[in-house]
Amino acid sequence: MKTLKILLAFILVISFKALSQEDLIQVEVKLLEKVLSDITQKQLIYVCIYDSEKIQYIQKYCTKIHITNCEKADVIISDREIPYNNKPVIALNEEILKKLQNAIGGLYWKKGRPQLIFLEDRLKKFDIQLPSEYNRFIIKSGNLSQKFIYNTNAIIIAEKW
Repeated sequence: MKTLKILLAFILVISFKALSQEDLIQVEVKLLEKVLSDITQKQLIYVCIYDSEKIQYIQKYCTKIHITNCEKADVIISDREIPYNNKPVIALNEEILKKLQNAIGGLYWKKGRPQLIFLEDRLKKFDIQLPSEYNRFIIKSGNLSQKFIYNTNAIIIAEKW
């Protein structure tokens, strides 16, 4: 009986942990949707995704993002190098943000904290004007190697879901 109670407690802990992980992913993709909406200034955003993990969550939680091929996309979301250099990219890790010259910004986790960074010169390259609420997240490309810890709570995530 004691073993059964321990097993049930373990299953409950794992269930709550999985639920909280799902909530974090939901917040992340809703933030991504808000950022993409502000970048493109469109109600329906055509996005090419080079990250199979995120596709299912974007389809599940985002109403403004339409997944398409890269030729038709307004923006590309990627966690790896891509063969397209004529479209703006939102990098899903710091390495790709540094490598891709068309990566205008990044949204990724570092040491358990969300990082939201935009690169000033690359935004200008694609003639992208972000709302003033993003000013604290815009840096020069030369400063990319410095450590930045930003609180993404400063950006109001779309509607309450």
